[in-house]
Amino acid sequence: MNSVERLGEIVVNTIEWFGASLRFSRRMAIAMCKPPFRFGNILHQLDTVGFGSVFIVGLTGLFAGLVFAMNSLNALAWMGAEGMVAPSMTLSLSRELGPILTSLLVAGRSGSAIATELGTMRVSEQVDALEMMGVDPVQYLVAPRAWALVISLPLLNFTFVLMGLIGSVIAASPYDISAQLFAQEAMRMADANDYLSGGIKTVVFGFMIAAVAARQGLTAMGGARGVGLAATQTVVVTSVLVLFLDYLMMLIIGPLMLDW
Repeated sequence: MNSVERLGEIVVNTIEWFGASLRFSRRMAIAMCKPPFRFGNILHQLDTVGFGSVFIVGLTGLFAGLVFAMNSLNALAWMGAEGMVAPSMTLSLSRELGPILTSLLVAGRSGSAIATELGTMRVSEQVDALEMMGVDPVQYLVAPRAWALVISLPLLNFTFVLMGLIGSVIAASPYDISAQLFAQEAMRMADANDYLSGGIKTVVFGFMIAAVAARQGLTAMGGARGVGLAATQTVVVTSVLVLFLDYLMMLIIGPLMLDW
């Protein structure tokens, strides 16, 4: 019975967590669309979340393109179809690798930072002070960070895909595949819808990362240990949800792309 009770407790706690997270996401969405819009705070968060992640995202994209292209070329060379590396890498980077890896990097870097910052403000009673002054902490603290993630994540995804394609061109050069030939083959198979699907995914991922990180931070308790736990849970939960939401969106977007 003890094992059954523990399993039941885990199921109940998970359902309660998802319900509370959905309610918080709704509250955050309303706060994002409700004036006043603090553009100074949004620009500051864009600099922190977006510009601060450009280097790591671009570097990861470059090496991801190199590694995946080299592995693809090794397999395609055995079939004499080295030219197919261009469309395969373009489609995989724009549809899946770019959105997923970019979101995982931002979740680990910025999501944990948001949870830590808001958690520190919660345990030090700064959030309570805002509430006492009649300031909505979700609108004042969370909404600018959410806007920064929603805006910057598609741009970071574009950076990742661009650097990934550059890495793919570098990997393909020993196989006598020039950059011009690579671009021609890529454009022959890929179109704007492939990049659009990746952009839609990153907008959803950005909103999700902001909601999870902010809620974990604002509900942190127990001093420094609670703040560290909130940051750790943010990285774990957002990483799992990125993959789960990617699967759900492909079930929705995939059939639609065939009709476009």
